[in-house]
Amino acid sequence: MQVAGKNPRCGQLAFALFFVLFTPGVYGLAQLSEPTIAREVRVLVTVITKQGRIPRGLSADAFVVEEEGKQCTVSKAVFGDRPAAVVLLFDISGSMTGPRNYNWRTNPRYTADPVWDASRLREAARTFIAAGHSDNHYLTIAAGEKAQILHDFTRDSGEVLKPLNVRLFGKTALFDALVEAANQLERTQAPTKAVILISDGEDNVSRASEKDAERALVRAGASLCTLYCPDEVGFGGTLVRRLVEATGGGALQERRSDITPPMAVFARALRYRYALFYTPPAHPQAKDAYDLKIKVREEIVGKGCNLLAVRSRSGR
Repeated sequence: MQVAGKNPRCGQLAFALFFVLFTPGVYGLAQLSEPTIAREVRVLVTVITKQGRIPRGLSADAFVVEEEGKQCTVSKAVFGDRPAAVVLLFDISGSMTGPRNYNWRTNPRYTADPVWDASRLREAARTFIAAGHSDNHYLTIAAGEKAQILHDFTRDSGEVLKPLNVRLFGKTALFDALVEAANQLERTQAPTKAVILISDGEDNVSRASEKDAERALVRAGASLCTLYCPDEVGFGGTLVRRLVEATGGGALQERRSDITPPMAVFARALRYRYALFYTPPAHPQAKDAYDLKIKVREEIVGKGCNLLAVRSRSGR
């Protein structure tokens, strides 16, 4: 059950074992926990249709789990409203303040683009928190010329918004900030961990590499959800796709007129989830991680409802 769509600007969906969403549409998010009783494994899954509806009441028969290419029997699917540990990561570099050095005659679409500033960052955070679970814990990080923790984990929305009175300027240490976000999430015991990133996806001053950021996020068990804000060059979209694919997250492209819908989608995706329980197959050799593929059965769930699954589970 796959939909083709290679160009995010044309509003199509792109699927592989997961899919990346750059315009409103079907959205899914999955995240693993450690093995539970005996060898049973639990995976947390979110499914949202292209209309933004979250299907409830799905049974275990609606899901297909394959580990290392072997199909597993899903014993139970439990829907719930669950809290999460969330890092709100804001790109505060100068490239976020609006396009520069473009030719409006050849590229007129940027002439009406509003710039990002502190008030817009607060609006995005406020929208996410309002739609999220009341027991979510939030930590805020700014990615400027260095990664800076603005506030440690808290459930107080006022405290989350208070330090977002920042000036956007300078270069971007995006990879450093992602590593810091992963490190902070790794010290929590939350079953769901996520980084909500607002960025143009470009890095030009980090000490860490893209691979360092990817490894840190995967090690922490954190999904990356990105509100992608393309600049006049637009190279950051490729980076966003790679990191989202590796971490089992999702991405939405910024709507210039209104950023509320994508932030609300991310909040609901982390909040309303299924817990799938299955017993993994016997493996001839132990591994640090096992390839994982999760799907929904179209004949049960219906068309237009897809699942984004994590790529692997920990073997430790």
